[in-house]
Amino acid sequence: MAKISAIYFLSILSSILCHLSYAQDDFTWEAHFENTTCSIYMGDLKNISLTIANLNKADLIESNATIRVVSDSNILRVTQIIPLNEIDGDKWNGFFRINAIFIGHANVLVKVVRENKQVQRSTQQIRIDIRHKSILGTVFMKYFNICVLVFYFVMYINFGVVLELSKVKTVVRKPLRPCVAFICNFIFSPLAGYLLGMLLFPDSDDLRYGIFVCALSLLGGGLIIWNAILGVNIDVSLTQSILNTLFACGVVIPLWVFTFGEIVFDREYLAASYSSFVWNIIYLIIPLCIGVLIQYFCPRSTKFAMRSMTLIIDFYVISYIVLMIVEYWNMFTSEIFMFTWKYFLGGFFLPVIAYSFGWIVALIIRDEYKDQLELATAALTKNITIVNSIMHITVYFPHTESHLFLSSLVIIMIPIPIIVQQLIHLVVRRLTNKHSPQPIPQNEPESIPPK
Repeated sequence: MAKISAIYFLSILSSILCHLSYAQDDFTWEAHFENTTCSIYMGDLKNISLTIANLNKADLIESNATIRVVSDSNILRVTQIIPLNEIDGDKWNGFFRINAIFIGHANVLVKVVRENKQVQRSTQQIRIDIRHKSILGTVFMKYFNICVLVFYFVMYINFGVVLELSKVKTVVRKPLRPCVAFICNFIFSPLAGYLLGMLLFPDSDDLRYGIFVCALSLLGGGLIIWNAILGVNIDVSLTQSILNTLFACGVVIPLWVFTFGEIVFDREYLAASYSSFVWNIIYLIIPLCIGVLIQYFCPRSTKFAMRSMTLIIDFYVISYIVLMIVEYWNMFTSEIFMFTWKYFLGGFFLPVIAYSFGWIVALIIRDEYKDQLELATAALTKNITIVNSIMHITVYFPHTESHLFLSSLVIIMIPIPIIVQQLIHLVVRRLTNKHSPQPIPQNEPESIPPK
C-alpha cells in the first residue's frame, strides 16, 4: 500500500514539475511583430514581419509541438504554420500573410500547441483594423461629405424661412404629440436598439454601440418627405422636427452617451466631450436664425422656400440612399453573407420595431388616421447625418467602419415598413368597401305636374 502511495505521489510530482517547466517555457519565448497595429482594406492580402525569440528547439521537437500564427476572429484569415526546422538557433524570423474578409478588427497572436494538447499563447499581439474600400473613391466621398454639410446649412436656412412662430407656440402649449414622438425616439427606441444589439451582437461592443446610436438618432428630413407623400401636415412636422433636433443634440443624446453609453459600453474608444455636441447645436442654430431673419424682412420668400425645401430634401434623401447602396455594393454579395446577415437583420428590425411602437401609441391615443400616421412616421425616421456625427464624436476612427455600414442599412430599410403598412391599409380598405352593404336606392314618386 505504501509502495502504491509512493508511486502515486511521484507521478503527481512529475506532472507538476512538467507543468512548471512548460509554464516557465511560456515565459521564455517571445513574439515580436513589426507594429502593434496595422490597417488593411477588406479583400486585400498583406505580409507582416514576425520574429519569435528564445525558442527551445530541442524541447519543441521532443514534445512534437506546432507553432501557429492565428487570428482571434473569423473576419481575418491567417494561415501560417512555422516549421520547426526553420528555427535558427533560438530564433525564427520571417513573414506571415493575412487575408481581410470583412470590416472590423481582429488580433493576431502566436500559439504553441504541444502533443499533449497544451497550448501556449504569446502575450504580444498585433491589432488588425479592416477598413472598407470605397467603391466611389475616397476623394468623391470626401467632397460628398462636404456637400452634405452645405446641404444641411442651406436646409436649415429654409427651415427658418418657413417656420411659423405661432405654430411653435401651439406646439409648446399642447405638447402631447411632440412628447409622444420624443418618448418614441429617445426612450423606447434606444432601449430597443440596445436589446436588439444584445441579441444580434452579444460579443461585439462596437456593433452594439453602433445600433444603439442608430436607435438614438432623431427626426430627419425623411419625416418631411414621408409626410408630404402621405398627405400629412408638413408645418407641424417641421416644427416638431426642429424642436426635437435642438433639444436632442443639446440634452438627450449627450445624456445617453455620457451615462448609459459609458456604463454599458465601458471601452477605451468611447471618447466624447460635451463641447462637441454644443458645436453641432451652433451649426444648426446659425442657419435657422438666418432663415428667420429672411422671413422677417422678406415675407414673400416663404412660398419659394417651401417649394424648394421639399424638392431639395427629396433629391438629397434619394441620392443618399442610392449612393450608399453603390458604396457598399460589395457588402451585398453572397460570399460574405455569413458576416452581413446580422447587419441586415439589425437594419431591418430596428425601423420595424420603432414604427410598430409608434402605431401602438397612436392607437392608444385614438387620434385621426393622418395624425396616427404622422406619429408612427416620426417614431420611424432617422437622421443619418446626426448618426454619423455622433459616431465620429464618440468613437475613434477604426471603429466607425462597421457603424457606418450598419447605419446605412437602417436608412435603406426605413421605407419598407411604411410601404408594407400602406399596402395593407389599402387592401383592407378595399375589402371593407367591397363587402360592406350598399344602400338600396329608393324610387321617389314622380311629381304630377299641375294642370
